[in-house]
Amino acid sequence: MKRTLTQNDMVNDLMNDSNANWTREGAEVMAEYLLQMEDDCGEEMEWDVVSVRCDYSEVQSAAAYARTMGLAPVEVTEAEALELLERETTVIEVGKTGRVIVANY
Repeated sequence: MKRTLTQNDMVNDLMNDSNANWTREGAEVMAEYLLQMEDDCGEEMEWDVVSVRCDYSEVQSAAAYARTMGLAPVEVTEAEALELLERETTVIEVGKTGRVIVANY
């Protein structure tokens, strides 16, 4: 049996995942990203909210995350941190919030 999900279903699943730390806007951006990836690949993806949680994280800022990962010095700007992170992994900006979603590596 197969169930087709809407973007809203995906957002709700992400928001209801008590083991993740998604903001509403972050969940919307993540769902949109995954749907676009599915379209670009031309192949249906299986929805697995646990896999998404394990593969991606929404973080407060690129600079803070880059410092935590040992990729950036203490005095790094957001723009510099984004550039550093993009060399290592997928980075998705969450609107104008300053928050980013990074593919865990």
